[in-house]
Amino acid sequence: MANPSLQIGNSNWAIKEDNLLGYSTAGTRFLPQPITMTRASAGTRVNPQGLVETVELLGSEEVTDGNFPTPNTEWSSFGLATINENIVNFVDAGSNTYSGITQDINSFSAKQYKVEITVTNWISGDILATFSSNNASFNITGNGTYSVYITPVSNGDDIGLVRDYSSGADFSYSITNVSVKESTKNNLARVDYDGTASSLLVEPMRTNLLPYSEDLSQWNTKQATETLNYGISPDGTQNSTRLVFASSNLQFSNTLSTGSVTSGSIYAKGVSGETITFGLKSSESTFTFNGLWQRLEVQGTATSNKITVNTYGGVTARDFEVWGGQIEEGSYATSYIPTNGEAGGVTRNQDQYSKTGISNLINSEEGVLFVEMAALSDDLSTRMISLSDGSNTNRIHCFYYSASNTIGLNYRVAGVTEASITASLGDETDFKKIAFRWESGNFKLYIDGVPSGTDANTTMLPSDTLNKLAFEQGDGGSNFYGKVKHLQVYKTALTDPELVTLTT
Repeated sequence: MANPSLQIGNSNWAIKEDNLLGYSTAGTRFLPQPITMTRASAGTRVNPQGLVETVELLGSEEVTDGNFPTPNTEWSSFGLATINENIVNFVDAGSNTYSGITQDINSFSAKQYKVEITVTNWISGDILATFSSNNASFNITGNGTYSVYITPVSNGDDIGLVRDYSSGADFSYSITNVSVKESTKNNLARVDYDGTASSLLVEPMRTNLLPYSEDLSQWNTKQATETLNYGISPDGTQNSTRLVFASSNLQFSNTLSTGSVTSGSIYAKGVSGETITFGLKSSESTFTFNGLWQRLEVQGTATSNKITVNTYGGVTARDFEVWGGQIEEGSYATSYIPTNGEAGGVTRNQDQYSKTGISNLINSEEGVLFVEMAALSDDLSTRMISLSDGSNTNRIHCFYYSASNTIGLNYRVAGVTEASITASLGDETDFKKIAFRWESGNFKLYIDGVPSGTDANTTMLPSDTLNKLAFEQGDGGSNFYGKVKHLQVYKTALTDPELVTLTT
């Protein structure tokens, strides 16, 4: 079988800001083929360890001696903060003395930085990270590793770690392992994991309308006893909320004043076999715990602006943990979007992928487009992956159809669809290996090793017409969203046995 001219994925993933690395092969050599990635916002994924995380790239370490070795020449202390061997102690019994440590770092620029510390010996109090007049609270609740994100006011700002007066007059804790690194979150591809299997997560724009997705003390209806920062949540930190209900027919909820909501979700963990009710105002479902973290999802009407966890309907769970609430407009729940008091919620933009100027990698007259992918939902929308000339006029496209659980393949010349094949997928949310061959009089679709449609068209695109790969129809419409494990483009029309092998 010929080598593909372009590949994405197949467990070979590399990302940097604005790019996903595709590749081609020349003999035994791999040649990089950067794919342009755009999403002007942060986004989360499930990492290889099974944890929910915001995808980010960190720069080099900006602080020196973040573990406070002796002798100390980089840090200055003031007030009741004292620097000792490998640790800084903060202790005050009600004097409200301004206390902290600073380091002069000339390399800071007006970009976002991640500040991380390790807290030990914690009894009470909190700490602020400061860049000039900008500051952010770590929200310390016990020993552990904490992080915040902050942007300097101007280039060359110092980094400071100072006591947080808002947490009270008494404070007692120690810190070490201070780290400050530039953080990039926007325009980063998201490689999502399900066990050991990885796929590129491509989603539409969504907004989590809940102002507080993790701080459930801000929810407005509480008929349960809350314990904040109780257990280890799906993001790997100790920030879950324990809910204890005294009896049946009680509710824990949050109601939005505005917004059209059709999907709600929350992570929950309880005793295996016990049940709980979760839902929106007009739609609730009963879920059975399995002893692990589960994401509960429900769909409702356009006015379902109330998210609820309750003990109605004879459910058995009275004591369990929750984390990561989300309500969004859409017929299904998308990946978790964290919020922390933002008015109107937080928006994650559409994931977009494209590569232009690649006529040398595409044969307009014959070839194969192979994709191993799954839809996010059978929502009856058209979602395309295309090879085109940058327009809707000349293109080859593979798409989830505006019919339930249907895949479509088209070959379009000068605005006319010359070859078209559709086939049933059974369930389009399952991963399928799909290959589309184009060749004069010999168009064919294979799905999971089985021939699934043919077309005998003989009208072909002129050579060197196609020059763009895009996760849309070519001119920006019908954006693709789903999960992609592997994509390949071939410049030759593979044989039927080769297509069976490729898709099996």
